[in-house]
Amino acid sequence: CVGHVTKAIASTGATDVNVNLALNRATASVPDGVTTDQLIVAIERAGYSASPHGQSGLDTRQGSSAGSHDMGATDHDHGDSDATGAQHRRDVALSAVAGLPVVVLAMTGNTSRWSLITQLVLSLFVVLWCGRSLFKSALNAARHRTSTMDTLVCLGVGAAMITSISQLPTLLTQDQESSMKMGSSSGNHVYFEAAVVVVTFVLLGRLIESRLRAQTGSSLRALYLLKVRQATVLANGIETSVATDQVAINDIVVLRPGAQVPVDGEVVAGASTLDLSHVSGESAPVAVSVGDAVVSGAVNGNGVLHIRVTALDADSTITRIVALVETAQNSKPRLQRVVDRVANVFVPVVLVLAALTLTGWALAGDASRGLDAALTVLVIACPCALGLATPTALLAGTGVAAQHGILIRDADVLEQSLRIDTAVFDKTGTLTTASAGVIDADLDNETLALAAAVERTSDHPIAGAITAYAKLRGVAIYQATNAQALPGHGVSATVNGHTVIVGKPTDPTSSHDVEVTIDDVPSGTFDIGESLSDSARGAIAAIRKLDIEPVICSGDSVRRVDAIANSLGVERRAGAATPGDKIALIRQLQSQHRSVLMAGDGLNDAAALAAADLSIAMGSGTDVARESSDVVLLRDDLSAIANAIVIARATHRTIRINLFWASIYNLAALPIAMTGRLSPMIASGAMAASSVLVVGNSARLRYTKLRPGPVSLPAASRAI
Repeated sequence: CVGHVTKAIASTGATDVNVNLALNRATASVPDGVTTDQLIVAIERAGYSASPHGQSGLDTRQGSSAGSHDMGATDHDHGDSDATGAQHRRDVALSAVAGLPVVVLAMTGNTSRWSLITQLVLSLFVVLWCGRSLFKSALNAARHRTSTMDTLVCLGVGAAMITSISQLPTLLTQDQESSMKMGSSSGNHVYFEAAVVVVTFVLLGRLIESRLRAQTGSSLRALYLLKVRQATVLANGIETSVATDQVAINDIVVLRPGAQVPVDGEVVAGASTLDLSHVSGESAPVAVSVGDAVVSGAVNGNGVLHIRVTALDADSTITRIVALVETAQNSKPRLQRVVDRVANVFVPVVLVLAALTLTGWALAGDASRGLDAALTVLVIACPCALGLATPTALLAGTGVAAQHGILIRDADVLEQSLRIDTAVFDKTGTLTTASAGVIDADLDNETLALAAAVERTSDHPIAGAITAYAKLRGVAIYQATNAQALPGHGVSATVNGHTVIVGKPTDPTSSHDVEVTIDDVPSGTFDIGESLSDSARGAIAAIRKLDIEPVICSGDSVRRVDAIANSLGVERRAGAATPGDKIALIRQLQSQHRSVLMAGDGLNDAAALAAADLSIAMGSGTDVARESSDVVLLRDDLSAIANAIVIARATHRTIRINLFWASIYNLAALPIAMTGRLSPMIASGAMAASSVLVVGNSARLRYTKLRPGPVSLPAASRAI
C-alpha cells in the first residue's frame, strides 16, 4: 500500500513523498502548478482514496469498506471510527460463530452429505459476508492493476473455496462408507475449514491490531484534544463565542475556571493557576496574573482570566507542537526506507513463489498437497507486520516524548541518539537561571553574618543572593542600623558597632564581584553568578548514566564557567567562548571520533546547534536556536535531555526488534510453507499474530521509564 500510494503521488512530479501506514497520512514536496485535487486523482487511480489534511498532508485510505486493513485517519481518529469499529467487531464475532462448526466437522473427518452442505453454507457466509471487506479491497486493487496484502489473502481463500466447491459433486455422489474413509489417496479434498479460519484470524488480528494502534496513537490524540475549537471573545462588554481560527490578534478572550486556553496570549485581567502538564509535561500548576504569558492547551484553575491574543490559532503553541509531532511521525529512518523498497516487490514475488509451489507439487504427483502449500504461502507471506514495524513505533515514541514536553523533529534523531557519547552544554540559560547567586565566597562566618545583615536592608538581586547564601551556611544574621545606599558602589550600615560596607572591590584589578570591608579593612569577597537550575545536577548525573560525557562551553568568563563546572563535577569546560569557538570545540570532538550532542538556548548557540550531531534547544530559548535543533524541550527542565535520549533510544530499539521479527517471520515461514509442513490454519494464525506482536511491542513504549522532573531547591544551594 505504501509503495503504490508513493508511486502515485510521485507520478505528479512531487518529491520527498512520505506515506505513513500507521497514520494513513501522506506528505510530499509538490511543484508549482500541481494542485491538491491532482494529487487526490492520482491516488484514486492507484485504487485508494484521499482527502486534504490541513497544512500537513493528505489522509489516505484504501478504497474499500470499513473492515479493510487500511483505515483512514482524521484529526481525532487514528483507528476505527465508532461505526466502523462496531461493524468490524460484528464481522469477527459472526465469523467465529459460523466458522467453529466448520472446523469441528473437518477435524472429525465427517464428509457425509449434511456435513459437506453445512460446511459449504457456513463457509460461504464467512467468506462472502464476514470477509467481504477483504474481497472488496482486493477487487478494487485489481481494477487498478495493482496488488495489496488483501490480494494474497483473497487469492488463497478463493482458491480454497473454488477447489472445495469443485470437489463437492464427486464427494456428494459417493456413498457414506467410502466418504468416511476418504483420504489423501482419493485426490478429493475440501478446504472449507482453511478458508473460514484464514478469514476469521485475519479479521481478528486486524481488530486487535486496530485497538493497539489506537493505544499507540493515544498520546497524539491527547494533543489534538488540546486544540480548543471555540473561544469566548469580549468586545464592548459583550461576550461572544467564536471559532478559534477566527480570533484575531489583540482580541480579548475570557477564560473561565476549568477551561482550556484556546490561543496564546497575555493576561490583562485576573489571576489564576494554569495546568501545563499536557502541553509541556510541567507537573506543578503555574501561577499567572496580569502581564504573564499563557499558551494554548493549558488548563485554567479557579480564577477568571482576560487574555489579550498575541498569536493566531495557526501559529499557536499547541498547533506548532502538533505539527512538529506529525512531522516526526511522518518521517522515516533510513532502515525503513530500505524495507519499503523491498515491500514494493514483495507481493509479486510471493505470487510467483505460490505458483512455483503449486507447480512443483503437481509435477511431484501430489497436486492436492501443492494447493494446500500454495494457499499457505499466500496467507503466511502477508507483509502486514513489516509495514507496521516502524510507523507504529514512531507513533508511540514521539507521542510519549510530546507528553513529556519533548519534541523530536524527525526519525533520523532516533538513530543518531544511539551514537551520542559527548554532550556539550551552554551555561547561561541552560545549566543556570537568570537569577543571581553566590558561586564562590572567601570569608569566615562572622564576616558573612555582618555582610548579610547589611544586604538584608537592600532589595538588589545580589543582596538577596548573599542573604540566601548566609542562611544556607546557617549563620545568625545580625541587625543592621544606619543603612544607606552608596550609588554605584554598594550598601553601608552599622552592625554590632562596626561600619560594614558591601559593594565593589576597592582594588579595581580584583577579579571578584563583591567585597566586604569592616571598619575600612577588606575582610572577604563574593563571586556572583547565575543560579544553577533546579535540574542541573540531576541532569548531569543522568547523562553520565547513559555513558555520555558532559562538557560545558560558554561565552561567560573563564572564572565563572570554572565555578559552575566545579560545582557540577564536570572536568571538561571552556569559558569566554565565541560562537566560532563553540563550533571549533564541536569540530574538535568530532575529529576525535566522538558523536556530539549540543544543548543551548541563545542566538549565539544556533551555529553550534547546527554543527552538532544531535542538537537540543531549551523551550525558553530563541526562535533561531529552536529552528536549528533536532529536539526542542518545551520547559526548562534539563532532566528532559536525558529523557529525550532514553525515549529516542527506546524507540529505535523497538523499531529494530519489530523489523527483525517481521523479517524473520517471513524469511523463515515461506520456505517451510513451500515444503507443505504448515497448514493454512496455522499460517493465518501466525500471520495475524505477527502484526499484533509488532503493534503491541510498539505500544509498550508508552510505559518507558523516565527520570522524574526537578526538585525545587533554595536559590543559594543551586548557586553553589
